[in-house]
Amino acid sequence: MNVQKLTEGLGKLTGYDMEKVETECRNAGNNSLFITTTSDFQSRIASRALGISVHELRSLPFREYNRMLNEVTRFLYGSMDEVGVESQDEK
Repeated sequence: MNVQKLTEGLGKLTGYDMEKVETECRNAGNNSLFITTTSDFQSRIASRALGISVHELRSLPFREYNRMLNEVTRFLYGSMDEVGVESQDEK
């Protein structure tokens, strides 16, 4: 899988996509209060952005799958630098 393709796909998603994925997660039994932090939500968002099935995404080798979910996390919440969090070295 290509992280660049994922990033581009994430940029094209809308609020409707987010709500649809949240509904899919809830219907699948995910009752997490912070649903966007779950691998279930993030894998569904990634698969939608890539235009593949969630099963195909979840079938990736662990490291590649984790890289995709990390990219979704960065997209949703930004990097530590983007949100203004100081590293231990800066303190």
